[in-house]
Amino acid sequence: MINTGRGGRNLFKANIFYRIIENIKLVPPMIRDYLQGKYRKVPYWTFGAILLAVLYVLSPLDAIPDYILGLGQIDDALVVWLCLLIMERDTVAYKRWKTDHRS
Repeated sequence: MINTGRGGRNLFKANIFYRIIENIKLVPPMIRDYLQGKYRKVPYWTFGAILLAVLYVLSPLDAIPDYILGLGQIDDALVVWLCLLIMERDTVAYKRWKTDHRS
């Protein structure tokens, strides 16, 4: 059973982890639609945030080295989380556009 708050509001959808997972799922199709010219409302700073997050995660230079198991992945996760929070408005707008333009 899904936990609901006042007025039957679904608390799971308000959960930060749900929002992060939804944003992660929207990034690849948003980039694909942008590159194909179907959706052009993505600001350049959103692409910059994605690029910086990917570079940080792949870079061997981290605030906490990756060889320290558990702790080494926390800074990578925080950078990805921050990137997704920064671009959440753009992914929500893309999701709305995608819903309105289904064939």
